[in-house]
Amino acid sequence: MSNQIDANSIVLKNEKQYFKILFGIAFLCIVMIMSLSFISFYNNGDDYSFLNELHKNGVLNNAIIGYNTWDGRFLSLSWLLQQVAFVYCSVQTMVFFWSLCFVSSGFLLFYSISSESTIGIISPVKKAFFILFLALLFWLSSITHFSQTIYWATGGVYSFNLFLGALWIILFLKFQKEEFNNYEKGLYILFSLLVGATTINLAIGLITLVLLTLWIDYLSNKKQKNNLNFLVLALLIIGLLFVLVAPGNFLRAAEINKMNGQNELNWNVISNYFSVLFLYIKWSSILIFLSVLGGIIFIWMTKRNIEFKFKYSLLGFLNQTKWLWVALSTITPFVALPTIASPRTVIYFMYFLMIFIVVTLINFSKESLVDTKVLKQKSAMAFLISFVIIGISIWFIGYNFEKGIALKNAIAERDALLQESKNKIVYLKPLNPNLNSFCYKFIDYEVGPNDKTNWIIKNLEAYYNTKIVIVK
Repeated sequence: MSNQIDANSIVLKNEKQYFKILFGIAFLCIVMIMSLSFISFYNNGDDYSFLNELHKNGVLNNAIIGYNTWDGRFLSLSWLLQQVAFVYCSVQTMVFFWSLCFVSSGFLLFYSISSESTIGIISPVKKAFFILFLALLFWLSSITHFSQTIYWATGGVYSFNLFLGALWIILFLKFQKEEFNNYEKGLYILFSLLVGATTINLAIGLITLVLLTLWIDYLSNKKQKNNLNFLVLALLIIGLLFVLVAPGNFLRAAEINKMNGQNELNWNVISNYFSVLFLYIKWSSILIFLSVLGGIIFIWMTKRNIEFKFKYSLLGFLNQTKWLWVALSTITPFVALPTIASPRTVIYFMYFLMIFIVVTLINFSKESLVDTKVLKQKSAMAFLISFVIIGISIWFIGYNFEKGIALKNAIAERDALLQESKNKIVYLKPLNPNLNSFCYKFIDYEVGPNDKTNWIIKNLEAYYNTKIVIVK
């Protein structure tokens, strides 16, 4: 009937207004995510170990000791900043900064994707929404690890590394398309050295990106950026070697091998690689789903049609799969010691994988010149799905607020007891594991003389100058 209201037409007629509403709610979600950091607390694991060692050694001396006895990352820019923060900042300030780095990396996703895809020109209101929405999707997708990479004083350094890597990528892509003066190039080359010396699996991913870019440029006869790219590659490798050859890495590997009671350093490369890849895919399952959904939403909101057309050439294959190879390369550091691959180490793999999925979907789509009824229906569906995702996000953030406050109160009560028990014996019960949530997970002790968490008790005893006895 002519007077029948067409819901799809209403959506499209008010498209700009809907984008403004979506932007406003998505912005609220980002603010809520940032405010989660104010519930943070020191974890009974590495946090108290850092506090004790920094109190005893100081920042620089502790970094040198760590570099020589435990991990090459101790002398990286990010870990030095982390240790300074432990000395001079509250745990809430630290976690707020880690959260800001993580969310900012999410914002930069849009710029990497737009640089690598056929997005074209979109309106400012759409662009603003997509920037926030991609960041929100990436945060939701990180549910398997963000208790270790954002809301943990020690582990939050992974988010800082991710931000450095994301910023490095944006600049790298700009340098491939635009002209810069020698001063700007020199600063970027120096930045490459610092980013290469952050952490091994991130550096390898960035090195892979440069190598693939050089290969693609060679095949397409675009070699004008070769000098810069080779310099960038060299500085990334030098930074990586600075972390890689640290004496502490070899001592740590031997210690882990001893703790596991098996000879894991057997270089069974294929088996170890695919065992870690299986874990990474499992930890990334939500990200894969949300990335596909996000890519489809973007396609529908920009009135594009999906057209799967494959370029059967080496150059086309490399262009289409570049970011997948970058993601897969981040697994290679674990082929010798697969047990050190943990949920927090998947953060870089997931970031690159999200770029690959969204870019691939966009590049397999084409802008439609005709605004058909089907496109209107898809656009309306995209708005509806976006509202649902944002609504779920608000509920999920609220759930973590409630759980986090309850856990923080329980920890504060126990910390108060420890502070009052200097030079005394204090009897503690393990916290109720039901207090843990996705954002806030407290590493607690277990009862038993051979328990591996005894080191947690020792760090607490040293920090509070007390003797702890665990009771059931």
